[in-house]
Amino acid sequence: MIFLTTCFCCGNNNIDLMMIPGRDFLPAQDILKNWLAEYQRDLVRSKPSPQSAAN
Repeated sequence: MIFLTTCFCCGNNNIDLMMIPGRDFLPAQDILKNWLAEYQRDLVRSKPSPQSAAN
């Protein structure tokens, strides 16, 4: 699932912004999907363990 976000200054969404430098829609979608997966992995890694949170 890809969430589109819109820039309030220019009105473009993240797919539009990825396509400006010449990327096609599907490759731009894949890049955004990979960034989301990387972000979600980083969130899991940065959560403190229950033991460290108790200290």
